[in-house]
Amino acid sequence: RAFTGDDLIKTGVSDVNGLTRLAPDLNVTNDTIFTKISVRGVSSQDVSEASDPALTIGIDGEYINRPVALNASFFDLQRIEVLRGPQGTLYGRNATAGAINIIAAKPELGKTTGFLTLGYGNFDAKKAEGAVNIPLGDTLAVRVAGMHTDHKGYRKHGAVGRGEDQNVDAARLAIAWEPTENVRTYLAGEYVNVDQLPPSQYGILVAQNGVLTNPAYASGVIDAIPSTPALENNGIPANLTFSGINTRNFPLGDLGNFNSEQFALRGRIEVDFDLGTLAYLGGYRDNDTNSALPLNGYLPATFTFRNNKLNSETQSHELRLSNTLDNGLFYQLGGFYFREKVDLSRGLYLELPKAFLNYFYRPDILSRSKAAFGQVTVPVAGPELTVTGGLRYTDDTKSATFYNYGPRFGRGEGTTPPAFGSAGATILNP
Repeated sequence: RAFTGDDLIKTGVSDVNGLTRLAPDLNVTNDTIFTKISVRGVSSQDVSEASDPALTIGIDGEYINRPVALNASFFDLQRIEVLRGPQGTLYGRNATAGAINIIAAKPELGKTTGFLTLGYGNFDAKKAEGAVNIPLGDTLAVRVAGMHTDHKGYRKHGAVGRGEDQNVDAARLAIAWEPTENVRTYLAGEYVNVDQLPPSQYGILVAQNGVLTNPAYASGVIDAIPSTPALENNGIPANLTFSGINTRNFPLGDLGNFNSEQFALRGRIEVDFDLGTLAYLGGYRDNDTNSALPLNGYLPATFTFRNNKLNSETQSHELRLSNTLDNGLFYQLGGFYFREKVDLSRGLYLELPKAFLNYFYRPDILSRSKAAFGQVTVPVAGPELTVTGGLRYTDDTKSATFYNYGPRFGRGEGTTPPAFGSAGATILNP
């Protein structure tokens, strides 16, 4: 199903979370800084660096792999396509749940147009989105678009203030050039900055059966292993309810932070000749994300994912030949290449006694994917009844080195994460 840009504006959809208002069988869940998407209940629950999402996301042919990149805003779009079910040929890279294709509004030759929308809502929410299309001669046009949205926090958390506020700025510059009737080119550069507080988490004590006797944990941390199995099952209360809890007003020790700065460059070239249309689609994205994610309330002390860095560089390239013959038969074939380099690090920090329980570096996660595909649609009884068949071959590879550091108690260095390459790391090459 496809939704136009006007549909998105009328329903106030500004990011991937808002798509659920248009596609009820689409489910979006925020897991700390990541986004999990399922279609008809099918999804991937693993958002780690070792996994790929079950639902593929593409923006003008640029494949997006990291879940954190899905939080980028939608603005000045032509349409969004939500494809349900496994995608076997064209969008087949691990697309077991489906695909979401985002198509930005393109520059139009010979037209001077533009728009501006302004909005205001509760929690002091403000939104502005606009674009202008400028022709430069008969064969060239430029489109400039931008968006800003912000709102105050949705929840009150005592002395630390409100949580879950948001401030997003985005801009896109696009150029379309059609030197002849048979050649069409498109190039766009995009910048998105997301500065917000991560989702607030209300912690539930899962066990309260005494203090661990290990001297290394003399801070008074409550043991998470229950001593009364009849009442609890592997640390989970048998009858967990949220009655009496004010989900919009509860104290927290820290709000955390989240900032994601992304730059993308996308392009498309189409050339028509006797065999059909030969198209190249390519994209490059640089994503720098830094955050602190408090895990409040799960134990009597406050845990925080500190120095939480996730940087990634991705590039995707696709070459495709397609044609529709006079008898209505349609065919396409092509190749796909994807490369991603990820550099991340983070540690679980305990505010009392101010020490890192662990810390790890993943500086060289490299993913590559190569694919070849072909598809044919044959009319059986005119355009009303057709048969489609296709094949796709995909070769995925991943490599990485893991540097894992253990607890840093009683060494006078608990508040400082271990330096990369320092002694004490367990090194793995999975």
